[in-house]
Amino acid sequence: MVCGGLTLTMRVYIRDEKIKKSGSPYYSISVGAIAAGITLHFSVEKSAGLAGADKYTPLDWMEIVNDDVVDIEVAVGIGKFPVLAGTIRTIDNNWYSTFSVTNLDSSTATTAGKTKITCRREPISMDKLARKFPL
Repeated sequence: MVCGGLTLTMRVYIRDEKIKKSGSPYYSISVGAIAAGITLHFSVEKSAGLAGADKYTPLDWMEIVNDDVVDIEVAVGIGKFPVLAGTIRTIDNNWYSTFSVTNLDSSTATTAGKTKITCRREPISMDKLARKFPL
C-alpha cells in the first residue's frame, strides 16, 4: 500500500527507528487513595494520565515516588517491586503495558496524590545494543 510516496511498512519502520533512538516523552500519573490491602490496576492504553503513551507500548522504564507513610508494591511486567514509604524507586529493562499498585498496610489507606508514577520507553543505548547483539 502506497501512502504519500512511502509504503506503509516503510513509515512504520521509520517510526520504530525514531523511537529506538529518542525513546518516548515522560508520562506521569498521580495515584489516588488506596484502601488498606487493595490493589489498583492501570493500563497504558486506558489511564487518563498516560494519554498518548499507548503509541510507545510496551514501555520499559518507570519511576515511583512514594511520599506517603504507607509501603506499597508495584507489579510491573513479570516482577513485583516493594516501594517503601518516603522513597523513590526506579525500574528499568522490564517491558510492560499494564501495571498495578498495592497498598501493603493492613490498616492505613494511602493518601491521594502522595504517590507519583512516571513512565516512558527508553532509547536504545550502546550498552543495550551490545547486549542484544553479542560478539
